[in-house]
Amino acid sequence: MVCPRCKSQLPAGATSCPKCGARFSQGKRCPYCQSVIPASATACPKCGRPQPQRAAGAASQPAASQASQKGGFRWWYILIGVGVFILGLAIGYAAGSGTDKDSPEKKNESSSSSLASDSAASTEEVSLDGQWKQINSSSETSYQAAIVSGSTLEIYWINEEDSSRSLYWAGTVTLPENGETEFTWESKNDKEKTKAAILASPDDTKTFAYKDGIISYEVSAMGTTATVHLEKAEGTANLPSAITEPQITPEPQAQSDTSIQSAASLLEIAVKQGFQDNYTIDTQDEMIVISVWMDGVALNLSAIQEAGGDTNHPNWVEVKTALSSMYSSFTNLLETGGYPAYPVVINAINDLNHENTLLTIANGEIVYDVLAVN
Repeated sequence: MVCPRCKSQLPAGATSCPKCGARFSQGKRCPYCQSVIPASATACPKCGRPQPQRAAGAASQPAASQASQKGGFRWWYILIGVGVFILGLAIGYAAGSGTDKDSPEKKNESSSSSLASDSAASTEEVSLDGQWKQINSSSETSYQAAIVSGSTLEIYWINEEDSSRSLYWAGTVTLPENGETEFTWESKNDKEKTKAAILASPDDTKTFAYKDGIISYEVSAMGTTATVHLEKAEGTANLPSAITEPQITPEPQAQSDTSIQSAASLLEIAVKQGFQDNYTIDTQDEMIVISVWMDGVALNLSAIQEAGGDTNHPNWVEVKTALSSMYSSFTNLLETGGYPAYPVVINAINDLNHENTLLTIANGEIVYDVLAVN
């Protein structure tokens, strides 16, 4: 490259001229080594790697728009939150909450109309007894399911891939005395059952609503609240044995193996669910080091850098917030499991070059930010 001020030759990746001192951000950045390269370059002069070419018309899109496309930071943030909070059970409720809020009403529009024309049907008492399954999860194999029996309700996180379940809520059911077919109730948490469940809600009470054959309630995680919709399952055909077979909730017990290897294995369950195979986890000097990556992060980072490289760019702040929440969830999980306070370090790394770290959090703070450095 050539300095735009004094026209002297510049080394690959230079952001200032060693001759005249001019500072600049010419062209674009290589997503592999972050060097500044000519905008028209098809290969990086520094690392020699071919440069990804944007599709036709992409160059005219604003960088902020590119950074929020598929593979961008918003999608990555959701996956982090899901993977951490449910500890290996990808419920997908954050994406599910984006479902058309009128869909339950639309689904039952015809049945509601016929009920309105049949006054006798409106006096029939509602029974919630039976098994219920979440209908607005973004995953077909991971969702919430419930069992209602008389005045009691139990809700579980379900993972069909390993036929596992984990208790989320155990509480009361209160039906209206006047035979109403649309109602709400406050369910009281049965903490004798939920106290031993790591993934159980800590709330003392939870508000449930019933309308048109749908039970609805809110689930909150890492600052995000979504509404879950349950519909009564036909028999047990739609639910795995994990929900249909009796299961005894174990009494809380002290963790027998509190080694750092055991702690790392526990955290790996959550990491793997959120990032599939896009992670590494290791123990170094009595420290748990986790590195994660997601497809598209490097290219979206390049878009932010081309827009000025502001470390306070909303999409970049979103990633840093997600990483901080991930750190807090991991340390809280280890504390709940009875482990010593092992130091945890989390790295967000370049998906195109795993030797390039983009963010690092340790002791609850961001200690490295590639945008701040550059």
